[in-house]
Amino acid sequence: MQIRLTASPRDFIQAVLCLRVIAVAGQIAVIVVAFRWLHVVMPMQALGGVIGLLAVTALLSAVRLRASWPVTELEVTLQLFVDVGALAALLYMSGGYTNPEQPLVISLDNVVADDPTAINLISTDADITLHAVNLPILQSAESRVTVTGMPTQAVDPAKVVDCSWAFVDFPSPTSPAGTTWNP
Repeated sequence: MQIRLTASPRDFIQAVLCLRVIAVAGQIAVIVVAFRWLHVVMPMQALGGVIGLLAVTALLSAVRLRASWPVTELEVTLQLFVDVGALAALLYMSGGYTNPEQPLVISLDNVVADDPTAINLISTDADITLHAVNLPILQSAESRVTVTGMPTQAVDPAKVVDCSWAFVDFPSPTSPAGTTWNP
């Protein structure tokens, strides 16, 4: 089976170049937010090197598009390989898909349930800090969950706030309100 392209290879390189520039800007923004505000520890030099490679590839692509000789499908394929390789490297260096180096970090303060014994929680890949929480959250090496603090049934009632009115059921077949918004 052969797939025919409706656009020229030059058009594909232009589209890939545009997407690559957006990707580089987005990747830089995500890394800055993760490092500066979320304090996530990552191999910054390696990540910067990969993003730098993508930026250089974008620059070379822009220069290449100014040349008069035709763009080949092999060039398009090679540039896509560079992009896929860079994304794979970024994913690997940031911890990977199935084994995140940086788990979800949650801090729970004064979170209580009416009947915590009726709650079944499943946690994975998380670093959880508890303070005045009565939910059954337990540490698990198998699920890569670390817990700082202990769940307790002795939560100060003066610190408990009823937030049940702060939430609205989203219409769904399983919602008590049904599949439409109540008038």
